[in-house]
Amino acid sequence: MRLIVAKRVDEEANKRTNFDQYWRLKMIWLKKHTALFILTLFLLPLVMLQGCGNKHDTAPSGSTITINPQDMSVSGLETYGDMTVNYTATLTYSDGTPIPDTALTIDGGFAAPVTSTTGTYKTPFYQFWHYENANANADNVAENKGYTAITDKSGSYKFSIQIYSMVSLTANGPLSKNAFSDKISVTSGAAVGSTKITVN
Repeated sequence: MRLIVAKRVDEEANKRTNFDQYWRLKMIWLKKHTALFILTLFLLPLVMLQGCGNKHDTAPSGSTITINPQDMSVSGLETYGDMTVNYTATLTYSDGTPIPDTALTIDGGFAAPVTSTTGTYKTPFYQFWHYENANANADNVAENKGYTAITDKSGSYKFSIQIYSMVSLTANGPLSKNAFSDKISVTSGAAVGSTKITVN
């Protein structure tokens, strides 16, 4: 009789031991997977943000860039002084839908900085500015030609140029009337837009 009772006690003890081991393993599993779940919830928004155009890719094939104003000619700067011209470049898909948050490259041959092929220094004929209104805008930033900008939500980018009224063609040389003809280009991928500026 004692042996039977002892055997039953051992069986109950084994059951409790197995039950305790089961719950210990269960709790370890739950803690591990709960931590992974919390980590996933934390990282998911970051991954989603990285996939929302933050890379500023260039425009896809078939896109179009238009620049406003188009070709223009100015004169009389030697009398009226430096001139500011505001531009708007608009990037669209082939169906005309605007392309936001996309990288553009803005360039112009006679824009700052300029050095002739012979090494003789000459002043640039005009200066790119990142925003509209050139140096009249206190928050503006002067940009070297070939700089990169990003289209806004409407697929547009607004910038300006400051055309100098007088320039020097040699280092420390005399100032003379500014006169040139140049093409301002805006590119993104295979899409190219341009406008001509002529100063007499």
